[in-house]
Amino acid sequence: MKLLVIGLDGGDRRIVEALDAPFLRGLIDRGVCPELTEDLWSRGWTEMLSGAPGQQTGALYAKPKLDGTHDFTAGFGTRAYPDLEGIEPLWRRLGRAGRSVGFMNIPTTMPAPEAPGFVVSGAGGGFNPSGGYPPEACHPAALHARLSAVDFDWETRLKASEVADTDALFDRIEHTVRRRCELFAELAVEHDPDVGFLVHKETVTLSNFAASELFALAARDGRPASGFQTRVARFFRTLDDALAELVERVTPEHVMVVADHGASELRYRVNPNALLEGAGLLVRAPAAAASLRGALYEAVRRTLPLPVKQAIARRYRANAEAAIRGLRETRDLVASKAFAARYVPGVYVNDRRFGGPVGDGADYERVVQAVLDAVAADPLAREHGLTARRYRGVQAGRDELFPDVWIDADETYFFDERGPFVDENRAVVREGPLDGVEADLHTGFKGRRPLVVLDPFTASLVRDDDANDLRAVYHWIVRVAEAT
Repeated sequence: MKLLVIGLDGGDRRIVEALDAPFLRGLIDRGVCPELTEDLWSRGWTEMLSGAPGQQTGALYAKPKLDGTHDFTAGFGTRAYPDLEGIEPLWRRLGRAGRSVGFMNIPTTMPAPEAPGFVVSGAGGGFNPSGGYPPEACHPAALHARLSAVDFDWETRLKASEVADTDALFDRIEHTVRRRCELFAELAVEHDPDVGFLVHKETVTLSNFAASELFALAARDGRPASGFQTRVARFFRTLDDALAELVERVTPEHVMVVADHGASELRYRVNPNALLEGAGLLVRAPAAAASLRGALYEAVRRTLPLPVKQAIARRYRANAEAAIRGLRETRDLVASKAFAARYVPGVYVNDRRFGGPVGDGADYERVVQAVLDAVAADPLAREHGLTARRYRGVQAGRDELFPDVWIDADETYFFDERGPFVDENRAVVREGPLDGVEADLHTGFKGRRPLVVLDPFTASLVRDDDANDLRAVYHWIVRVAEAT
């Protein structure tokens, strides 16, 4: 193997360097760590696989469906590439250069593409791993029977995994990373790919849930102050040992470590809809109807067991999602002039993309300016350093997907579509039962500085005109693979 790329979802240099991880820390000490920056809306793994930003490919964490509704989607997968003019996915680019690949667990690679070598797709990009490992996630197809016959967890997510307490969570993610490394090594030895690319997502499972504890542990130079922090330290050492054993077994000429984003504490949630309502740009549904729908949603959410909800989602995915959105919706999106969507740091004008009431020209410009003025005039926005700027029509790419106004905020702010305009996140991490944890994003979110480690040879191939974000990784991989 000429190059092994190790992916750590949400990997953050500050955390890795503070913990007992001699293999990863050794790579950092001997290598070079480029300081790249991500915008946290574009999908980092797809930037590495395409060499293009999500604004161009459509690989965004949330985007409008553009079907005449106000529905949004997180979906992106390999079927999108044939429609992307001028973009050649990494596996095809390497194949054209006569190089084979061994890819495992890279998000947004569903279904597994026909590539020279083997591909075991990762979840993400709108595909939830809770439904089990599907045949279309494997290339060659015979891999599915093999993986189904062995002890192999596709991916461990906090809520989808149904783990009952923190000890069970740590046991599960430690087992998952060890077993994934073992299976990747077995496949790599058999197929002998020129470029291997293995991603572990359990790092982000942990940081989303317990970023507050990870950063507290890092501040103590890796010395645990609680039983929970002891398990955090043990997990990272387990991961580090598994990676060291993997490298020893597959003996790559070069090793690269990449993350799709860094880690950050989630300190505040921002709901621009609340600000828009105050500015008269968003209209709420009649209180009685909204209250009834909310009560129905909460009754369904709290009553049905998780396996039943997952089974319904798998079989009736589109209808179930539409029904849930209808129950949760409290906005009158027929009358509103602007609205915000979860995961998007900005505001959309309710124009003809959505069948909304705002027309083109002067009507559109009035709404955009009203949004900009509302953010600029709001005392809470000023207190929290939230600033607004035009985005659609200014940012290059598929502007039909873009919010018309972008809201800049610190990485510790997560954009939602419900609740107060700015609300402090009061979630805490406790040892023991997880029944009080409402969502995967508990005390953590994405950070803008992904961990990237290049060995000296790869670093020598970096050019001054390379992008200052994860698009550059695509080109670094190709340069190493093509080097004689």
